[in-house]
Amino acid sequence: MRLAKAACAAGLAAVVLFTSPVQGIRAQEAGERIELRLRLTPGAKFGLKTTSVQTVFQNLGGRSQNLSQTFGFGYTFLVDEIGEDGIASVTVLYDSVLVKQHSPEGSVEYDSSQAEQGIPPALKAFAALPGQSIRMKIGPTGVVHEVDGMTHLLRRLITQLNLPAGPERQLMEKTLESQLSDEALRRAMENMMAIYPEKPVAIGDSWTRGFAVNQGFPVIIDNVWKLRERKDGRAVIDVSAEIKTDPEAGAVDMGGLPLLYDMTGNQSGFLVVSESTGWIDEGRLTQDLSGSVTLDRANLTWPIQVRSNLTFESFQPAVGR
Repeated sequence: MRLAKAACAAGLAAVVLFTSPVQGIRAQEAGERIELRLRLTPGAKFGLKTTSVQTVFQNLGGRSQNLSQTFGFGYTFLVDEIGEDGIASVTVLYDSVLVKQHSPEGSVEYDSSQAEQGIPPALKAFAALPGQSIRMKIGPTGVVHEVDGMTHLLRRLITQLNLPAGPERQLMEKTLESQLSDEALRRAMENMMAIYPEKPVAIGDSWTRGFAVNQGFPVIIDNVWKLRERKDGRAVIDVSAEIKTDPEAGAVDMGGLPLLYDMTGNQSGFLVVSESTGWIDEGRLTQDLSGSVTLDRANLTWPIQVRSNLTFESFQPAVGR
């Protein structure tokens, strides 16, 4: 059960997994340049669903310890206002949650769209998300200047776990707070949203941007973005990336287990964005990592391989939100 709750802690990092919108004008000749920027208007609403399917292959002492997990989140983004400096204040509402986890310890599943479904104790924190919200401030270039409300929401999620006072509750609180504080979420969201090139680009042009991810596996991702095409009012952007473990990250505390990761890999995929609204219409990313994990305090090392698929799909938010 403790490992299942540790997986819950690591998986909560997926709450903020969404990518940035970009803004354009119209699709024309391949040589026409476009300035890609985030451009929002007060009162605008956007719906986005993200689904992450991940399989972790591990072998400890000749025994397979594989884990598969799916995290699906539906968000409604409400643009409250635009400041004189162009920074948008946005409310992010969690609409829906889907979680599936399968491991040698057993399987748990929760889908907020199935009202009659029971809530597994290990997933109570996820079940508390629908209807909750946070606020953030985003600049035209995708810089996230502030996130507010995640620390308060985190405390509410912890209470949903109904853990008795003691070492187990303290470990869970420490893990969640390190992964999901306001500042940790701000960095994670900015890493996902700041994809814009520094100057206007034409079809075939590429640009690079690197960042560190501290949630879950601590890695450095060096992205190469390329504008593939513009058609029917939409821009298609390809992405490829080299990934490696952040050498300065140190051990990751997973439910009281200090784990050191040493992995490398790659990421590839695409995003399709609406040029009229600047919001994402669809997208798909695939990630492959392999290497080793060391349990720091036991000097025990074993191989690991991680395969992930992340999809994005826009939807029309419910009326009245």
